[in-house]
Amino acid sequence: MEKERYSYMDKEDKFIESVYSKRKIELVRGKGAIVFDSEGKEYIDCFNGQGVALVGHGVEEINSAVKEQMDKISVVALSFYNDVRAEFGEKLASISPKGMTQAFLANSGTEAIECAIKLSKKYTGKPGIVAMSGGFHGRSLGSLSATWKPMYRKQYEPLLPDFSHAKFNDIESLKQTITEKTGAVMLELVQGEKGVVLADKEYVKELREFCTEKELLLIIDDVQAFARTGNFFSSQTYNIVPDITAIAKGMAGGIPMGACIASPEIMDAFKPGDHGTTMGGNPIACAAGTATIDYIQKNNLIEHGASMGERMLKGLKELESFNVVREARGIGAMLALEYKFKMAGVLPKIQESGVIPLTSGKRALRFLPPLCISEEQADKVIEVTKKVTEEFKQ
Repeated sequence: MEKERYSYMDKEDKFIESVYSKRKIELVRGKGAIVFDSEGKEYIDCFNGQGVALVGHGVEEINSAVKEQMDKISVVALSFYNDVRAEFGEKLASISPKGMTQAFLANSGTEAIECAIKLSKKYTGKPGIVAMSGGFHGRSLGSLSATWKPMYRKQYEPLLPDFSHAKFNDIESLKQTITEKTGAVMLELVQGEKGVVLADKEYVKELREFCTEKELLLIIDDVQAFARTGNFFSSQTYNIVPDITAIAKGMAGGIPMGACIASPEIMDAFKPGDHGTTMGGNPIACAAGTATIDYIQKNNLIEHGASMGERMLKGLKELESFNVVREARGIGAMLALEYKFKMAGVLPKIQESGVIPLTSGKRALRFLPPLCISEEQADKVIEVTKKVTEEFKQ
């Protein structure tokens, strides 16, 4: 088994280009909040495919919807109408922020953000977009222009012109960054890649008012936060309505999908030929998307996920008494534990104990549990994290 396991790792290294640092675990199966490696060891999955396995692995209702659709038709270009796509569009509109009833369907979060950028430019006639320090919006040239982190940007500069960054959670910084070329403001209300850094509620209120006053479009990137903050959209949690929002990750239960959503007035700025996609809105993804929303609603997973996240955050907060922990923070099913030191030795020990988290930089663990995680599993995540962290106490 050991030889076979490493042979597959060797094959993947040889034939599949990877722009990610690999962890020496070969995951082959998953069910609910649990994933299994090739030796049969199980882990609680708080990496979650970077948040994609939103409702867990191996959900029969989603699997059945995909299989049924594959037996009917798998590809219908947007040049034609399709029943499954129409039904998904109606379903998505029913859960979206008020008035945001039209969506461009894509295959990923980056594609959804690219659409938002183009839509903003087309609707406002202005090229400028102000994003936020600490924000992450993707790695394609357009989305990368809005992303903050210099290590992602520098080697590909020059990026798109007329993009700038204001200080996150600082309305005065935003006001000073706006120019006559600015048409939109883009941000995550929960900065996931940064380490689950939350926007202040008063800042968000002022931001919405400022954008309305100055006739700027407000673009909310909900790619990672979709269904994780106690509502389907983080803007609903913050009680505002954006002008454009982008979603992806787990919106189709693991099938690649993204969406750029806006009101009909804004979306109608696009005319035939202004934007496009080959695979976006395919019937398989749409069937999965509808099944995912239905499954979330039927099983009250948003409420359950928020409850489990609150339970986990309470446990992580208790670790703030350790002299090696800087802060525990989070909202709903998005959590982070930031250390005062580079925690390279922490991650392997947590994984060995049966929990797989993400990282944010070199000092923070990030937890994106599936919404279906149980109390027992949530408690084990905290128990393991606490035990390992104790080993590093000074």
